[in-house]
Amino acid sequence: MSGFGVTTKRAFSLTEYNLARISYRDTAKLNAYSNAYTKLMNKRQATLLKDLNQHRAAKYQAAKASLSTALINQDINALDAASVDATLTLVEDFLTSHGLTAVREQSTTANPVLVADLNETAPSAPLILLGHLDTVFPVGTAKPRPGVIDGERLTGPGSNDMKPGAVMAIATLLALKEANYQAHPVRLILVTDEEILHKNAPTKETIARLSKGAVAGFNFESADPDNSVVTGRKGGAIVDLTVTGIAAHSGKEPEKGRSAVLELAHQIIKAEALTDQAAGKLVNCGLISGGTSENIIPDHAHTGIAVRFTTKQQGDELLAALQEQAAPPPSPGLRWR
Repeated sequence: MSGFGVTTKRAFSLTEYNLARISYRDTAKLNAYSNAYTKLMNKRQATLLKDLNQHRAAKYQAAKASLSTALINQDINALDAASVDATLTLVEDFLTSHGLTAVREQSTTANPVLVADLNETAPSAPLILLGHLDTVFPVGTAKPRPGVIDGERLTGPGSNDMKPGAVMAIATLLALKEANYQAHPVRLILVTDEEILHKNAPTKETIARLSKGAVAGFNFESADPDNSVVTGRKGGAIVDLTVTGIAAHSGKEPEKGRSAVLELAHQIIKAEALTDQAAGKLVNCGLISGGTSENIIPDHAHTGIAVRFTTKQQGDELLAALQEQAAPPPSPGLRWR
């Protein structure tokens, strides 16, 4: 600095004070205490703040777009441990490069939960930022369908549900860090098995433990097209239904067989009849398998059922109805599991 200034003790009790001034040519002949000088400097300050904010926004936009594309180009399916690990490593490296540390909870399972904390020692109740990284797509989908940004449109597997949403949660955490936010602890929780409803790991219990006592939670999964805030979602469960029958050759001795597939077909019709979309109840037998050959009466059949409901009572009723339906059937040689 080419000079120095003297200020009063009171100046340091203000929310802002000047340590130095930027010199402008058009202020050289102005009295620093005049209204004209103050008006011009306020205009300059507004321009500087606008430029800084635009730079910050552009920086975050570029970082979000880059991470979103990288995540879309990285396959992740909840049932493939290698793809889960690779995706978590990508996110961990990004957080580390921005000064945040991520920890894998329930790391002994194939579906870890990634957690990053900000202000964890603050005494107030925490805020939760929640999302999931897994998609419904099988491993191998990303290579022929990579992430593409065309203007404001991003496409690719997981571009809607919900890799960019997870990136928004990460960006929110980073923005709060940069703004030196201190009011609450902030916890980012990213899970890797949402699409299979956490059926192979205690993820629900882990989320509950990590969110205990929170003042609020925000899930970053995409909402409706009008960008409204969604305050509720349907509950869900996955039910497995397996029928065991008796195998027999369909041409030589069909009378000795008991078809598990035929019985399962009847049960699927009964199960899906429980659907009442107007009331918010849905039963969907989305996965079906069974049999070994066209010429063999099948001795096994299986369906994976997705159950959706709007209230806990509806969920209890649907699960009870499915359990009652799965009581041992009257036909000899058939059994349920």
